[in-house]
Amino acid sequence: MITLERTIAAPLDFSRVEGTVTLESCVLSPLHVPPDDMTRPVLYLPLATAHIARTTLMGAAEISAGGDALDSLFAGPLHCSGSMTFSNCYVTELRYLVAGAGAAGAEAALDAASVPAPAPTPTPTATPIPAPAPPSLMVARCKSCGKTSGVGGSNVLLRHLVLGTPAANYCSCTTPSDSTVTACTTCTDPNCALTCPVRATGTSFQFGTAPPVFFPDNAYPLPDFARLEPYPANPRIIDTGATNRDQLGAYNLAVPSGRRAELAVALEDALLEGFTLDLNFES
Repeated sequence: MITLERTIAAPLDFSRVEGTVTLESCVLSPLHVPPDDMTRPVLYLPLATAHIARTTLMGAAEISAGGDALDSLFAGPLHCSGSMTFSNCYVTELRYLVAGAGAAGAEAALDAASVPAPAPTPTPTATPIPAPAPPSLMVARCKSCGKTSGVGGSNVLLRHLVLGTPAANYCSCTTPSDSTVTACTTCTDPNCALTCPVRATGTSFQFGTAPPVFFPDNAYPLPDFARLEPYPANPRIIDTGATNRDQLGAYNLAVPSGRRAELAVALEDALLEGFTLDLNFES
């Protein structure tokens, strides 16, 4: 059992760890990488079960043995398998793949379906710039058995989502097979809904418009490292999307963003026009 609390950590490789790894109010980052580069690996957990709460991952993460995540911010790609439960977690890029032969086909299908169209070319000699991935949530189904082989998403707040359970709804084929992808927001197939993890009872999600935005002076060890910029730089679902209606990630228990927003609305209704108050939170 390994537990990290209130820790800023460089990339963690737990490839030889079994059991459980718990991250509470932590920041995982390459530290030396600018905040706009979220593709460097920061967490590798192939064998141990993960318990992640109020944590900011500023890079790619791989969780293969399953686990759960609460009020956390996955600012880079997240690859996972096993039984995973998400509660109020914002994921910039999600790739959930079944363990086994169906994973390769599911990953290829999800990647192909999530590639955005390039932006218009300004001049004949200019190279088109790829547009950011649009908000989405997709389910891949194995062409051989018809069961779920993967789930993909972009810029989505997972209010409550359980993946990998029950096992009977997921592909367990022993030979590789291609997968088909269905966009969950437009799917109306009642047969698909019977076993779709995204449309299961109790599942809740909400789309954002873009990846999270961090303070510009984000070089470790400055005090604003990994801190989110306040609304409107980040949408409300990031700024106030946690269980306690404060911001997601490592600063959830430190920055009263949700309470500040609610008080601001109340003051607008209560104060006379032209009056303002300066707020100073203390604990």
